[in-house]
Amino acid sequence: MAAGIVALPVEYKRYTLKNLIMDMHTGKAFLGKSAEWIWIDVLGIVLCLLSLTGVWVWWQGRRRAAA
Repeated sequence: MAAGIVALPVEYKRYTLKNLIMDMHTGKAFLGKSAEWIWIDVLGIVLCLLSLTGVWVWWQGRRRAAA
């Protein structure tokens, strides 16, 4: 074997853009497989907060238009 060339392990899996996007979506890229549920919970809370603030902004606009 030439110097600087290393054999890849048998379990080596090619990491594609599709895998990266999926891992970012599930949280595995940030927290690992064991803490994936934390990422899902955080994104759920963020989604709820964005929905509530959207309703609040809409409500305020209606109140100002009525006044």
